[in-house]
Amino acid sequence: MKIWYAPYILEPLKSLNSGSTSKKRKGFLIKIQNKEMKAGYADVHPWAQFGDEKLKVLLSYLKEKKVTPLLERSLFFAMADGWAREEKKSLFNSKIQVKSHFTVTDVRDLKPKLLEKIRAQGFTTIKVKAGRKPKGEAKKLSQLSEKWLTSFAWRLDFNGQGGGAFLKKASPDFLKHIDLIEDPEAYNLKDWQKLSKKFKVQLACDQDPTHCESHPGPRVIKPARQSVLARAEDIVTNSMDHPVGQSFAFWQAQASIQNLGKQTRDYGLKTQHLFKTNDFFKEIESPTPFFKYSDGDGVGFNELLKKQDWRLL
Repeated sequence: MKIWYAPYILEPLKSLNSGSTSKKRKGFLIKIQNKEMKAGYADVHPWAQFGDEKLKVLLSYLKEKKVTPLLERSLFFAMADGWAREEKKSLFNSKIQVKSHFTVTDVRDLKPKLLEKIRAQGFTTIKVKAGRKPKGEAKKLSQLSEKWLTSFAWRLDFNGQGGGAFLKKASPDFLKHIDLIEDPEAYNLKDWQKLSKKFKVQLACDQDPTHCESHPGPRVIKPARQSVLARAEDIVTNSMDHPVGQSFAFWQAQASIQNLGKQTRDYGLKTQHLFKTNDFFKEIESPTPFFKYSDGDGVGFNELLKKQDWRLL
């Protein structure tokens, strides 16, 4: 099998979470070819906070035919894409729509103008990336009017730090409208269960792959690094990666919904607004809670993928 790669840079409009800065995000697309297919494409977008290796190491692993969970999933996606392209068909099911929450990376952005816009677009759930200053964030969210508290279900993601401090400071009114909290602290099931019982909130596991698969509550499923289908209480999200990677997350979200029979919770596939746009993002942008996929074979983006600066490994 031959493998090519094409480096890219994504430009976040601001810091994406408490564990990152607003610096540019680097990754690479891959193209594979074997006797069965001319070209299959996928994305490789590492996150240090998930334990991923640096780009140079990942490229050397690919060349040496070593795999990590991230590379294993990328190669799986590239094979699925290549088979679909050989048959000249899309990977996506046009009959299965996937609704998502709206992601806000800074609680200070939650101003009436933005909230009105989000509601008008049809979003009913907001996810807030928190944990930088949990007590201040609790104060800000607790000051939301009843109008906004009842307009949305609220999700908070602490990336493993600050959730306990937030919950202690949040008002009872805000606590009543929390849909769930992701990774309030480093994973410890007993401690999480105490928090959940005390504040009457659901806690979802995302960042600890060792424990998340067996976590008894909601899980955040990232298809870029996990192969499991979502349960009814789970949420499928992308990895805030390249639009090609986001589209594969959508494909797997469709598979989960098909397996469940219906979508039971809003997912997390709409993160395009967090980045400076480019030609790939333009293919999937839409002002609704529903993911818009690229037309074309496989994962789509037919002409854009052909134009990339492909380098043979």
